[in-house]
Amino acid sequence: MIAKPLFSFVGLCRFQALRASFERVVRLLFANAHIAFTCPLYARWEDKDKLGVTEMSADAEMPVGIVLEKRESNNPWLDAVWQPVAVIPHAPEIEMPRVLVEGDGFRQVEAATLPLRLYRSDTEGYVVNLSQSEHVVYVVCRADDEAESGMTPFIATVCPFEASAYSESGEEVVNGVPMPAEVEAWLTSFVGAHHVDEPFVKRKNKRHRVEKVFTRPRGRFGPDVSRD
Repeated sequence: MIAKPLFSFVGLCRFQALRASFERVVRLLFANAHIAFTCPLYARWEDKDKLGVTEMSADAEMPVGIVLEKRESNNPWLDAVWQPVAVIPHAPEIEMPRVLVEGDGFRQVEAATLPLRLYRSDTEGYVVNLSQSEHVVYVVCRADDEAESGMTPFIATVCPFEASAYSESGEEVVNGVPMPAEVEAWLTSFVGAHHVDEPFVKRKNKRHRVEKVFTRPRGRFGPDVSRD
């Protein structure tokens, strides 16, 4: 009874993530027609500057500080575990990570400032986020051996479909952190201004055209034979 709704939601996330990614690629290629046939779609996004790709401009944007927390680990192979735990709305740029709070067995560090971008094409995902009991901001991190935490945050998003696409890549780690009230109000206002519900259209069964047929009964009288 529980597996079916969960499967349906996961399937929806995958479908919407693929659709959103396809739409962005199409818009990106149209915006960069001169490289449309030379830019591999599988190229890593951080290489966009080398490829001459310009990022699609967002419809709204807010800088957020990414807070990582370090906690002592019970795993004998790990000294500590790091993970995103919060975002700070309208955070200024920082040149290097700074410690916010430190206590017994834990430490919280503002690791980076990232743009939280909203797109009118992604409002369906925002609606899904706001419809959940806990609204979250998804922080996507990549492994970084040079960072103390062993990871570097590189994307913040409020679209669960986009987050799902990154989590399935296997190269990134995605964590959902509580959405601050200021971000929630901003997102709600954006959705109210730009989201349009797609009307549900029931598909009609197209019946095959049936010609007028006269048949004999089956059984001992033989198969259907005469046709007008």
